[in-house]
Amino acid sequence: HLREGIELLTRKGISWEQNYDLRLTIHENLAEVEMVLGNFSACKILSNKILLHGKSQESKTQALWNQVSVRVAENQMSDSIRAGKEALTELGVTFPVKVNTFHIVRKLFRVKSLLRTMSDDDVLTLPVLTDTSKIAAHRFLVHIAVMSMM
Repeated sequence: HLREGIELLTRKGISWEQNYDLRLTIHENLAEVEMVLGNFSACKILSNKILLHGKSQESKTQALWNQVSVRVAENQMSDSIRAGKEALTELGVTFPVKVNTFHIVRKLFRVKSLLRTMSDDDVLTLPVLTDTSKIAAHRFLVHIAVMSMM
């Protein structure tokens, strides 16, 4: 039914601009169905259309996640990590071109010094992260960490 919905909108000449919400919803749901069914090329095509027409970071982020997930399902771990890094760039997260021990130690000391000024209660009462962009970035970072260990 979802494919038929896209075909009907196309036949009637209803563009993304004319009915953005409906097209986005259909494409997102069909991309998910295609992923579950193992139709990875169809999922990629739909995700690319969402990336092309998506107006919000949230819709684009889900499409990027689909592309990362397809690569994992196809056992393309290096490509999955690369796609995850590209998604992080879209979310405004950057990485140094070359990481060395100095970078890691410097960041660890920064975190340690920040935590040193806080009690356990202070840490436990920190506000819950609600920024969807940062939550998505965390999701991609965890994915990259796991894939890099495989």
